[in-house]
Amino acid sequence: MRSLTATTTAAVPRTTGSYAVGTHATNLIDLTRNDPYLANGTPRELAVRFWYPASLNQQCQSAEYASPAVWEYFSQLTNVRPFPVTTNSCLIAPVSDGAHPVVVFTPGYTGTFTDYTFLFEDLASRGYIVASVAHSYETTAVELPDRGLVKGLLAAISTEHGAPTNRPRTSPPPCGCRI
Repeated sequence: MRSLTATTTAAVPRTTGSYAVGTHATNLIDLTRNDPYLANGTPRELAVRFWYPASLNQQCQSAEYASPAVWEYFSQLTNVRPFPVTTNSCLIAPVSDGAHPVVVFTPGYTGTFTDYTFLFEDLASRGYIVASVAHSYETTAVELPDRGLVKGLLAAISTEHGAPTNRPRTSPPPCGCRI
């Protein structure tokens, strides 16, 4: 069995449906609700990534699996050098004409909105639109345009001096989170 530390590239499995797959990430800000993890009255912000059946009229720009900042943070947590993961998704490709059923997915605590990319791509290749939510401060990490890399609350609580630890923090977490 090959070690993860020796991995230099990876690829998600090929899709089984007849559609090409598009993907697009966007951020949603709820101005009527304060972020429950921040004590400063900041509005709640979530990232959502969509996978959908695409109509490819131009060349496909291959989508990244995760942002470079998220990959770098994962590498710090796991002590594994980041490596590229090839997806089957075309970045911001046009949506295929017609009606498409929608699946809304929310990962478990610390899960990221790309953890099930292989499944989302396959569903999109079969005609579904999938919306996967990255819950700020609950996902391990997500990159938001106005906030940069947002680390999960669990990491903020259990990380001291930049190194993972199993001991609880003795000082407030660096994210400004309420505990």
